[in-house]
Amino acid sequence: MSDMAEENAAQTAPLEPAAAWQPIETAPKDSMVWIWHPDTEDYSLAYFHSMRGRWVLKGDPNYDGPIYIHPTLWHPLPKPPDAAAGSGVATNTELSSANTTL
Repeated sequence: MSDMAEENAAQTAPLEPAAAWQPIETAPKDSMVWIWHPDTEDYSLAYFHSMRGRWVLKGDPNYDGPIYIHPTLWHPLPKPPDAAAGSGVATNTELSSANTTL
């Protein structure tokens, strides 16, 4: 296998399997997660606000206000990209050199 073919294979490796949506009662209370709220049939990033005893949408400036969400499911966030592996996005220089070697 050529170096370019090996590099392409590494970049197109299958993603880690996605976790299934789980009951909100099993959600971690110490990290940001995706939540499903059936009232709006939508999902959002949220965290559990332990002092208020409820879920709060990320970036919600009105978390003290009357807006309450009632999520029923949660999903973990994907792992962040590995900084040591680079961005995985080819630069213009890399693209130019790849095109000239074809």
